[in-house]
Amino acid sequence: MRAHWALAELGVVYQQKPIGSRTGETQDAAFRALNPKEKIPVLVDDATATRSPRDFALRNRPAGTELDDDATATPPPRDFALRNRPVPPPPVSASPLPHRPSAPDAATASRSPPPAIFAGAQSPESGDSIVLTESAAIVTYLGDKFGGLTPVPGSIERARYYEWMSYILMELDAHTLYVMRKHGDLKHLYGEAPAALSAARAGFEKQIRWALPRMESAPFLVSDEFGAADILMTTCLDWAVAYGFELAEPALAYRARHRHRPAFRAALAANAASPATKANRHDR
Repeated sequence: MRAHWALAELGVVYQQKPIGSRTGETQDAAFRALNPKEKIPVLVDDATATRSPRDFALRNRPAGTELDDDATATPPPRDFALRNRPVPPPPVSASPLPHRPSAPDAATASRSPPPAIFAGAQSPESGDSIVLTESAAIVTYLGDKFGGLTPVPGSIERARYYEWMSYILMELDAHTLYVMRKHGDLKHLYGEAPAALSAARAGFEKQIRWALPRMESAPFLVSDEFGAADILMTTCLDWAVAYGFELAEPALAYRARHRHRPAFRAALAANAASPATKANRHDR
């Protein structure tokens, strides 16, 4: 769902290859060549088609502001290394800091295949393609590549973005909601654990309180624009509602607002077409 939503928000044309979780399809040799973890989603993308740093900054600048000519400039590599070197300092490389490559010309772009949410036989990652297997990594990569959903790397907002993504993935997803899924919906695989279920429910109710002030005071988690962190948060809130949590009003209003986005509805339709939805109603 998260990958579909990010692609829809960015307006990216892609090939969908549905596959069902826990149907045996993820144990196929061709799929395991891409993701030995035997999990979905998987993104296979041509890694050569990117946007320029200036275009990225233009797409991500705050509403109503102008972009300075040097807005995309990176710190001088030696100055950055000197201010951040350990003691004693190692030799300082004169190579420039990494930067976003320029956008390909029209001829190159036309040859670039659309990204695919993988679900069948495909070649493993090559020098011209990238394979990603975690939803947070996928939405971050897509935002960085196509210009949107993610703050400019190196900025304060980017640090806040990482803070929100880590919080959502750990405190709301893995440590609480997924524990409830493992020992509730999937108890036939992971066993019954009433104490773990109770602790997970209490843990979610405690941890979600950290997000409420931001939800009440701003429409988005990180900046003044919708972003990938909002995708992850909304999908977790959907999951919480499905598990019977009574969310506070700021969380309910936040969730309802983002579920009305056209890209959310498009992603929901795309995800519903996947057999994963039938096998796993909390597909992420």
